[in-house]
Amino acid sequence: MTDPRRIIEKMLLYMGICALVALTGCKTAPLPPPEFAPGEQYRPTVAIVYYPFGKCFGRTIAEPLPNYSSWTDGRMDRDLRRISQSGVDVVALMMPLEEIGSGEDAEFVLQRYSRFLELALNARPRPLSVMLCVESANYDAKNMQTALAWIVLPSTLAHKALFRADGKPLVVLANGMDACRERHPAIKFRRASPKGDEWLWDSPSSPTTQLGAGNIDRQVFIRAGLVASVAGGQVTWKAPRDKGKTLRYAFWHAYRARARFIVVSSWNDFVSGDFIEPNSLDKERTMETLTEEIARVSALQSTQ
Repeated sequence: MTDPRRIIEKMLLYMGICALVALTGCKTAPLPPPEFAPGEQYRPTVAIVYYPFGKCFGRTIAEPLPNYSSWTDGRMDRDLRRISQSGVDVVALMMPLEEIGSGEDAEFVLQRYSRFLELALNARPRPLSVMLCVESANYDAKNMQTALAWIVLPSTLAHKALFRADGKPLVVLANGMDACRERHPAIKFRRASPKGDEWLWDSPSSPTTQLGAGNIDRQVFIRAGLVASVAGGQVTWKAPRDKGKTLRYAFWHAYRARARFIVVSSWNDFVSGDFIEPNSLDKERTMETLTEEIARVSALQSTQ
C-alpha cells in the first residue's frame, strides 16, 4: 500500500515545479500518468464551478462559443448538457450575494436558481447534482438572509437536485466567508478557504492543485489555468492553459492522492482564465481534456 506521506511529498515537489513554471512562463513540465492497481475501484466525485453571473461575462481573454450576455433557459440547458456529457457529477453553483439584491431583482435571481435546479435534475445524458456556493467580496447580511430564505423554502430544501452532506443540503461558503456566522438546522455549511481548513478552495501559492493533509474529505481544488495580469490586450499567465495540459496534470495529481472529491475551476470564469466551456481561445480542447480524464477513472468501474 502506498505511504500517504510519499504522496504528499511528491505533490509538494510538483507544486515547486509548478511555481517555477509559472515564474518562467514555460509550458507545463512533463508528468507520467497515474497508475491504478488491478481491480482497484476508484471513482471520485467531480464537481465543476459554475458562474451564472459576474465572472462568466468577462471577455478580455476569450469569449464563450456561442457567446451570451444573460442567463437564459437556452444557456442553462446547453451548459448542463455539455457538463453532463463530460462526466461531471456536481455543478458548484456560485451565488454571489452582490447579484441577489432585493425586491424584484432578488425575486428574479432566485427564480433563475430554481429553474437551474429543475434543468439540472433533467439533464441528459444523466442528471446532475447542484452544490450551492455562496460568495461575497463584501459580506451583506441582508442579502445572505435572502439567499438562506430561498434555500430553506420547502420546494428548495427538498429538491432532488441539491447535493447533500449528512442528509442536508450542502452550502459552501467561499472566499473566506465564516461558517460560524451562518447557522440553520436544515443546512450543512462548509467553509472554503485558501488554507483548506475545511475545503481547500483556492491556492495562491500553487495555481494547480494542493491537498489539505488534515482534510478528512480529501477534497482537491484544481484549475485549468490562471491569469496573472491583463494589460494593453496582453495576457500574462501565472499558469498557462497549455491546451488542456495544466488541467490534465492537475487531475493526475488528484488521482495519485486518491482524492474523493475534486472541484474543477471552472466551467466559465472568463476573468481568472480557468474556463473550460468551449471558447474562442482553445475551442473545445480543455473540455475534451475534462471528459478524457473523468473517463480514465470511470473506466475502472466498468472493468470490475
